[in-house]
Amino acid sequence: MSVDFEKSTDGNIVMRPVIGWTPFVAFGMACGLRIEFVQNEEHLQAALKNERKPDAAQIVLTPQQAELLAQDLMKMVQTASVRPDGQGE
Repeated sequence: MSVDFEKSTDGNIVMRPVIGWTPFVAFGMACGLRIEFVQNEEHLQAALKNERKPDAAQIVLTPQQAELLAQDLMKMVQTASVRPDGQGE
């Protein structure tokens, strides 16, 4: 499956910094996750000053999906933790 990333007018992938999350069990059998994020630097500064709430997405996954997501996140952590200059962490 190809991924159709949201892109800005200049062609870059749109990124929204995550500033918090809350895991929860939904309906006693599903894995829920509320992810709080900001749209840009101004939104971040306003959220840090409690002048504006962060945006949020609340998602629900099956336990199997949550496990696969956790595995993908751990692989991503391992890759992102290696410095590209080869100098270690």
